[in-house]
Amino acid sequence: MRDLLDDDNAIVLRHQKPIDHPSMATEGWTESDVDEIVAALERAYDQRDAMRALGWRARDWLVAHDRTWHAHAAALKDWLARARLSADASGTDRTVPLVLEERMDAVAAHAARVASSPAFVW
Repeated sequence: MRDLLDDDNAIVLRHQKPIDHPSMATEGWTESDVDEIVAALERAYDQRDAMRALGWRARDWLVAHDRTWHAHAAALKDWLARARLSADASGTDRTVPLVLEERMDAVAAHAARVASSPAFVW
C-alpha cells in the first residue's frame, strides 16, 4: 500500500507491527496500532472539512492513476485470461481461473452500474 498512500490522499497509519501467524501466509502483513487508529478517527471527526478535502484529493489521485474498480477488474480479468492460456498450454487444471474470470465479469458489470448511477459522483 505504500505505493498508493501518502498524507495528501489518505490518513496514513504509520505505527505497524509485523504479523507472524504460523498457520497462515502473512509475510509482509502488518497490524495497525489501535491508539493510532482511535487518534485518526478523532482527528477525522474533529476536522470534517479537511477530511472532505482529503477524500476529494484521494478520488482525484485514484482517477489520475487509473486505480478505479473498473480498471482493477479489467486488469484482473486479463491476468486470469493469461493464467487460463498458461494452464491450457501446460495441460493443468484451469477450473479456478475460469470461475474467477466469470466472477470478474459480474464485478465489472456491477462496477459499471454503480459508476453510471446518478447517486455516484465522480
